Formats: sequence, C-alpha cells, structure tokens
Amino acid sequence: MTDLTKLAHELGEAIEASEEFKKYAEAKALQETDSELQMVIGEYNLRRMQLMNELQKETKDQDEEMLNSMREMMNTAYDKVISHPVMKQFSESSEALQELVNGVYQIINFHVTGEEPHSCGGNCSGCSGCH
Repeated sequence: MTDLTKLAHELGEAIEASEEFKKYAEAKALQETDSELQMVIGEYNLRRMQLMNELQKETKDQDEEMLNSMREMMNTAYDKVISHPVMKQFSESSEALQELVNGVYQIINFHVTGEEPHSCGGNCSGCSGCH
C-alpha cells in the first residue's frame, strides 16, 4: 500500500469517526427501521407506481382528470414522507455529512489543481465574484 493510499484510508476512517458521520449512521438506521415512516414511504411508492402505470397507457386511453387526481395523491404522500420527523432528521444529517465530504474534496482538489475552494450560497452581496 502506498503512503498516499494509506493516508486516504486514514482520512476515510477519520470521516467515519466524525460527529457528522455518527449522526448520519444513527439517522439512517432509524429511517430504515421506523415502521411508521416505512408505511408512509410505501404509500408514496404505491401512488407513484399507479401513476406511472397510468401514464404508460396510450394517450387516448388516459383520463386527464384521473391523472391529475393521482398526481395530487402522490404529491400528498411525498409531502408526508419529507415532513416526517425521522425523514427530516435523516435528510439533515445526510446533508451535514455531504458538506463535510465536499469540504474535504475541495481541499484535496485545491492541492491537485490549484483552484481555490469556494462556496456560493446564492447571496451575491459582498461577493468578490465567482471563479
């Protein structure tokens, strides 16, 4: 194993030991085992499948009013999924972990390419410009 590969493994282990990763792993396990959330996800998947099946029919056989109703039911089911407290916790922890990993990648990328890492939140006030 090269020194660089060894360092990469150590970096991976350090990420796994981070609070962000620990919170993500806990939230993921909870998300996967929460029966109420799994039921809500199942309802969404069923609604989505029903809509997809209907959309695969020939256009002349489609009932636009029924399609709109099915879309509305699917969107309602989706809203239940994303607003569920366990799913919110999972999403937030997943985003935090992704930010950590992206930050590490930007630092590595800087040393490889010389490109300055930057983060744009979309608010351009006080910005010196995108690179």
